[in-house]
Parts: sequence; structure tokens; C-alpha cells
Amino acid sequence: MYEPLTWLVGGEAGYGITTMGQMFARACSRGGLNVFGYVEYPSLIRGGHNTAMVRVAKEKVYAHSDKIDVMLALNKETIDLHKDEMADGGVIIYDGESVAVDADGVTLFSVPLAKITKDLGAERVMRNTVALGACFSVIGLGFEPVEDVLQTTFERKGADVVEYNIKVAKAGFDYAEENFKSTFAKSITAVAGAPKRMVISGNEAIALGALKAGVKFMAAYPMTPVTSIMQIIAKYGVKHNIVMKHSEDEIAAINMAIGAAHMGVRAMTATSGGGFSLMSEALGMAGITETPLVVVEGMRPGPSTGLPTWTDQADLRFVMHASQGEFPRVIFLPGDMNEAFEMTLKAFNLAEKYQMICFVLTDKYLGESVQSVEPFNVAYKVDRGALMTMEAALAMKSGEYKRFEFTESGVSRRALPGFPNTIYAVSTDEHQEYGDLDEGGENRIKMVDKRAKKLVTLQKESLSDFEMFELHGPADSELTLISWGSTKGPILEALEVANEGGLKVNFLQIKTALPFASEGVVKILNAAKKTLLIETNSEAQMGGVIREKTGILIENRFLRYDGRPFHPAEILDKIKSL
Repeated sequence: MYEPLTWLVGGEAGYGITTMGQMFARACSRGGLNVFGYVEYPSLIRGGHNTAMVRVAKEKVYAHSDKIDVMLALNKETIDLHKDEMADGGVIIYDGESVAVDADGVTLFSVPLAKITKDLGAERVMRNTVALGACFSVIGLGFEPVEDVLQTTFERKGADVVEYNIKVAKAGFDYAEENFKSTFAKSITAVAGAPKRMVISGNEAIALGALKAGVKFMAAYPMTPVTSIMQIIAKYGVKHNIVMKHSEDEIAAINMAIGAAHMGVRAMTATSGGGFSLMSEALGMAGITETPLVVVEGMRPGPSTGLPTWTDQADLRFVMHASQGEFPRVIFLPGDMNEAFEMTLKAFNLAEKYQMICFVLTDKYLGESVQSVEPFNVAYKVDRGALMTMEAALAMKSGEYKRFEFTESGVSRRALPGFPNTIYAVSTDEHQEYGDLDEGGENRIKMVDKRAKKLVTLQKESLSDFEMFELHGPADSELTLISWGSTKGPILEALEVANEGGLKVNFLQIKTALPFASEGVVKILNAAKKTLLIETNSEAQMGGVIREKTGILIENRFLRYDGRPFHPAEILDKIKSL
């Protein structure tokens, strides 16, 4: 039976809640266990209520949970807000010297966090480290994983800092060993011989994908939930000869990235919906100049500022149609950390090979959650497409080169500025093959068709059905779930539990919005006995895309748009109700 342990830490913003969640997750992973971590925080720099949830199991963990087994409450507000989410037999760990607790059906365990911290001469924020040690005693995993993760976390600060943190954590662990007398039914043990796994977020996976793909320029303006992509690229920029430009705004960011790509380097930008709104005009410039570019759009609820630190999937149609006019684009929809890495790799190759914009459309839930995954497959061959070499340019006759030459595939040879014998004009006006302005009707039709043809060629040459959609679960099912993006994790967990319980359910995951695999999707939906569309937006946007591309209307819809991701349990309940 699939029963992960769910741990939650809550407290005031500014006191290391997210960091503690990451350390707990990594320590459990060092014990050979699988983890999934999810954070919630308000749009405040300091203050407000923050939580970090980590689920732990021997089996793969797909998502967060609606129930808590162990709660570490660093203030009373955490208990007041989350005590009703406690599972039967759960444990609340708190500092009884500063917090009064009233909760039924759970075990209360008071640990004098502030006193232990003070007695050790540590700063108040280090009560988190005391609490971390106590938690590992309660869940039964032992102290070794804690010591291991503290060693790697603080080793850059020197041996004295490492030893001090271990001493503080050990004090909390020892206190719990001596004073926690209750039986915790969900105690866990380390898994010997488990494969080494990374604990990584979706944003980290995207950044690593960009680094592996050979990105050399990124310009962006910080915006939740994609800021950490900038930070990672900046961190490794010097080592990998990358320019990371913190621009003055999103308009500057995309224009800089387009300029860098025009000059011949692999370039990208990253933003959220509000920033992407500012980028839409420049997006058209990349479209008409056929400039390769990778754009990461991390969704959060709008319109306008909306809910800046929460999640949803309401930018799908916006990204599909942003900017004036019509031009091709690729939109990848990663559903987990592996797909975030792989689709970013693919995006850089396709952007250059077909000289167009490739999007990686993610959201706060995927971008900022962490999951334990085995090391990525890093086998990768850079494909720069029809990029001319200096030798080829030297061999050309002056006046022969056509930057926007009409071809059967729609893809023209791309010479870099400064190459000999390849002078051409570039502007945001419609143009003829040499790039010179041309407002003629016949030329206009040819150019629109040329650009559109590239997406057709791309779908035939470079994307398999598996890269555009995937059917999870038994082919012969009573119910087919349809969704995309970060809902994959909660759906897969619900799917696994449902099928173990005797139900017959499968899941059609849409992996690309453009190009859309109409034939494959039609085949699966026509074979489905009953369907259910699941999305975190209010308008069933993917349902509309499916109707547009296939003519099939999915009437059963399960939509959530309160800024929170689906819990696996609520999806399972919906499955059972149909």
C-alpha cells in the first residue's frame, strides 16, 4: 500500500522555513528514501506564514498531500492553521515554553527549542537546527542522514561551522531520544543500497538543461516563480563563459536575448505572466526575423499581479497566441523534473534548427517544488541547424546570399553578422528573401507560408509522438484522465492508488501545446469510454485547445483555480465519483 510519511514545518517568513524543508528532504534522500517537497509562502519579504512540506517513502513520491503526519510548529499560527490537516496518530512537535497547544487525536511533543539553543550559545534562528535533529529521532531515521546533510550544506564555511551545526542538531536529536515516549506508527528506516538521487526543483532542472545545452547569454528581470533560474545561471556563469544580464525590466531582457541570439550565441530569458506581457511586442520581432530563442514562462495566477507566490495554468492560451500576427512557435509542457531538463535541452536545439521561439511553460508548483530523481541522462548533441560556417560564407559570391530564402522546409541558411559575402537586411517590417522591405501581396503570402511551414517540418522531423503526448496506465480503461504540466504528479499518484484498488483508469498527458499531436490524441480519445479533463485554471484552456485541434469536446471537467495545486486525494475522490 502506498503510504508516504508527510512532514511539515511552519513558521514566520525570514526564519529559514524553505531552507529547513530542503535540508529535511535531502537528509531523507541520503537515507535512501524518495522525497517530494512543496513550499507555500505569501508575497512578503519578511513576516507572514510560511510552510515547507516534504513527503517521504521507499517508493517514488509524486506530489504533496492534504494530510500531515509530523508537524514541526515554530509558532502558534502554524498549529492554528494546520491542526485540522493532521492525520490520525500524527505528531506535533513544538516549543511548549513559548506555545500553548490544543489539538485532539494527535500526539503532542514539546521540545524546548529556544532553551536548548540558548544553552548552546546559538542564535535564535538555530532552533530550526535543534528541531531538525528532534524530527529525525521521532520519525526513526536516525542521526546519520542529518549529520551528512549538515556536512555538505556548511562545508564551504569551514569545519568549525559544520561541527557547531552538527552539535546543535545532535542536542535536539538526543532530547527527543530521551523524552519522546509515544509510538509513531509511520516511523521509517533507511534503505540500504538505494541508488544515488538528486533532490532538485523544476527550476534547477531547467537551468541545468540550459547549461548542458550550451546557453551563453541570459537576460531576465527577477520575478516569482522563475528567479532561481537566473540565480543558477549567474552562479555558474563565470565557470561556463555565460553572460547573465540582470536587465532593468522584461522589455530590455527579451530584446537583449534576441540581440545575442542574432549574433550567434544560444540565448534565453525567463519570466512570469506579467513580465511576459511586456515581452509580447519583442516576441513578434523574433518571429519575423526568424531568430532562435528559448523563453521560460513560469505561470502564477493573474490577471495583473494576481497571486504572486501561488500557482496555476492560466497562461496557456496567452503563450500560444502572444504578439501580433501569426508565426510559428514550440511550446513544451514539462510535468516533472526529468521532463523540465529534457525539454529544455530539446528547446535549444529546435530553436536553432528551425529558427524560431521555443517556450518551456512551467508554473510555481513545478518550478519551486523539489523531488528526488536519479541523475539525468546527459547524452546530448548540439544541433545548430542551417547555421553557415565561415568557410561556406567565403565560398559564396557577393550578392548570392538570401537570409530568408524560400525553401521546401521553410528553413533558410543563417549567416552570422560579420561573415563575408552574406550582407542582408534585418528589420521588423515584412521583407523579401534578402531582408529588404517588401509590402507586395504575393511576397507577403509566400513569407507567411514560409514561416508557418517550419512548424510542419519540425513536427515531421524532430518530435516523436512520445515527445508530444504520453498515455500512462492500462490502454484498456474505464476512465481516461486528460491533463498537462505540473498536474502530472498528483494525477499519477491518484492513478496508481485507483488502479491498485481495482479501478481501471489511465492518463493522457499532453506534452506540447504547439505543435499539437492531433492524430495521436484523437486516436486515444476516440477509444476512451469516459473522459475527465483536469486543469488548474477556470476556463479549461487545454480542453479548448483539444476541441480546436481535434473537434472533440471533453464535457467532464475538474478545475481548480484558487492558486493551490491539486492534492492526489481530491483527484482520487473525483475518479471514484464518476
